[in-house]
Amino acid sequence: QKSFLCHVLGFVNHMGTGSAGVEQQLDRYLRGSPGIMEGRVNALRQELYNRRGRYVPALEGANVTLTIDQNIQYMVEKALDDVMAEHHAEGAWAVVQRVSTGEILALASRPGFDLNAFNEAPELARLNRAVGYVYEPGSTLKPVVIAAALEEHTVTPETMFDCENGAWLYKRRLLRDYHAYTRLSVADGLKKSSNILTAKVALTLGDERLDDYLRAFGFGRKLGVDLPGEENGILHPVKHWSGISATRIAIGQGIAVTALQLLGSMCAIANDGFMMKPYIVREVTSGS
Repeated sequence: QKSFLCHVLGFVNHMGTGSAGVEQQLDRYLRGSPGIMEGRVNALRQELYNRRGRYVPALEGANVTLTIDQNIQYMVEKALDDVMAEHHAEGAWAVVQRVSTGEILALASRPGFDLNAFNEAPELARLNRAVGYVYEPGSTLKPVVIAAALEEHTVTPETMFDCENGAWLYKRRLLRDYHAYTRLSVADGLKKSSNILTAKVALTLGDERLDDYLRAFGFGRKLGVDLPGEENGILHPVKHWSGISATRIAIGQGIAVTALQLLGSMCAIANDGFMMKPYIVREVTSGS
C-alpha cells in the first residue's frame, strides 16, 4: 500500500535485513533461520542420497501482530496530509494511544515514503518524527506540573495566585502572560494557560520534587516502544538547573520531549495516575 503505515512497518533492504520500523526492531524473529543438510558425493560430485547425514529443516519467520487499527491509521494519515497541504509544513506527526493499556492504535509521520522505493526516499522522509524528533512542548506541559502539585497537596484547584497583571519579575527575569490577569485560581489558570500561575505552582513543589515528577511521567528517557530510533528527550539533572529553571521548565521551555512522551503523560493523567508502557507489537507467534 505504498506509503501507508510506512514508519511503523519499515522495510527490508536489498541484503534481506530489516532496516526500519518493525522490520528492523523484530528482524531476528521475522527472518527465520536457514536449514542444514549434510551429504556425501562420489568422485563425479554426484550426491549419494542414501548417505545423507544430519538434516535440520529451515524455520519460517515468526508472525507479528500489531496493535494498529487500520481505520484509525487511515484517518490519522489523511488528517496529516491535509494539514501539511494547508500550512505548507515541512513535517507533521500524530499518535493515537489507548489510555488504559498503552496500545498504539495509530502512529504516523510526515513526510512519508513509498516502502517499495525506500532507496529513493530522502533521509528526512524516513525519520519517524513521532518517536525520533524532540521539541520544546511549551504550554502542553502545564497539566503535568499542575497534576504533580495537586498530588503533593501544595495547591488545590481553588488555590488563588496573583498573576501580576501579566508581567512577573522573578530573580531579575521577566515572565509574561499572553493575556494580563490579576488573580486566578489554579483551575482557571490552567484553563487560561497562564505562564505566571503555572510557574508559581512549580515553585510550591521545589526543584527536586518537580524533577522527580517529570521523570516519573516519562520525560528524559526512552519509553521502550517497539520501534527503532526512539529519542530520550532532554531533561537536565537538577544540579544543572539555574534559579529560574523550574519556572521555565514548568511552561515547557528548557525541556525537550518526543510526541510519544507527551502523549504518555496525558494518558497517565487520564488513567488515574497509572503510567502505561506504549507498545505496538501485540503478539509474536511461530511461523512454522
